[in-house]
Amino acid sequence: MTVTETALVTTAGPGGRIPPIPGRKRRYTEDQVTLPRVILRTVAGFLVLAIFVLPYLIMFFGSVKTKAQIRSVDPTYLPTEWHWENYITMWSTPETPLPYNLISTIVIAVFATLLVLLVSLPAAYYTARFKFPGRMVFLFLVIVTQMLQPAVLTSGLFRQFTTLGLGDTWVAMIFINAAFNLSFAVWIMHSFFAG
Repeated sequence: MTVTETALVTTAGPGGRIPPIPGRKRRYTEDQVTLPRVILRTVAGFLVLAIFVLPYLIMFFGSVKTKAQIRSVDPTYLPTEWHWENYITMWSTPETPLPYNLISTIVIAVFATLLVLLVSLPAAYYTARFKFPGRMVFLFLVIVTQMLQPAVLTSGLFRQFTTLGLGDTWVAMIFINAAFNLSFAVWIMHSFFAG
C-alpha cells in the first residue's frame, strides 16, 4: 500500500459511521426541518387531500338523498334523511337498469378498443417506418383532429346513424368511441414505433 492510498482509507467512527471527507459536502444528512415547517407541510398536505376528496364526499352525500332532495331548488350538501336503501334499489331501477348499463359499457369499451387497435396499429407502424410523400401532412392532420370538439360532430353522426338504422345501438357507440380515439392512438403508437 502506498502513502497516497493510506490517506484515503477511513475507519468507522463511533456508532459505526464513517466520518465525512474534509472539503466535501455530505449528501445524506439528518432531517433538519424545523417544527413550524413540518406543521406547514402537514397542513398543506391535508388541504390538498381535502380538495381531492371533496367531490367524492359530495357524490356520497348525493347517493343517500331522495330524488326530491337532489332536485331541490334550495339544495343542501348534507342529506336531511339518510336513505341507505338507495344502494339496493339502484340494481332494480327500471329507468336505468344498472346491470344492463354495466354490460353495455364493458362491451362497447372492449370492442371500441379492439377496433382502434386494429386500424391504428398498421397506420402508426407504416408512418413511423416508411417515408412517403405527404407523411408530415398526414401526421399533422392526425393531431389536428384531436383539437376538434366531439360535440361539433354529434348532430351529423346522429343523423348518419339514424339513416343507417343504427340509432340507439351498441354498434353506433362502438364506432363513435373508436372514431374519437383513433387519431390519438395513431399518434401515440407512431411515437412508439419511431423509437
